[in-house]
Amino acid sequence: MEMEKFRAWLKRSAGLGDRSAKDVVSRLRRVATLVNIDSGLATDDLLHKLGKNPQFKELKLTVRSQLRRAVKLYREFGGDHE
Repeated sequence: MEMEKFRAWLKRSAGLGDRSAKDVVSRLRRVATLVNIDSGLATDDLLHKLGKNPQFKELKLTVRSQLRRAVKLYREFGGDHE
């Protein structure tokens, strides 16, 4: 994972402030403890796999939503970045 490049991309391309970009990176790291985010799965498949994770299911709805958004942004970064 290229977290510093991702953080810079979030600020530049997604228009996030420094604090918000840092939060998204933190959430993505949390997702990475639950599933392999660099597995090569399509975004929808990765989100499906994440949704099946028992630890993910225990989280509050707002937290789950934030984690899903972090995955989507990371995948968007991958498409723009590669």
